[in-house]
Amino acid sequence: MWERVYDQAAVCQSCQSCPIVEINHAEQRVRISDPAKPKSGTFTMTLEEYRIFFNNAPRSF
Repeated sequence: MWERVYDQAAVCQSCQSCPIVEINHAEQRVRISDPAKPKSGTFTMTLEEYRIFFNNAPRSF
């Protein structure tokens, strides 16, 4: 079962295009969705891949 852990729409003006992050603990999977791109804006990865992704992200741009 997917648990929503991040939904920017909950704190912004609810434009319906903010990213959503959901975790499936049983399968150790993470799903990142962009409602503005329903056909191409969903990415699923393992929990470990998700951690690596964010640990390697630049701290500033």
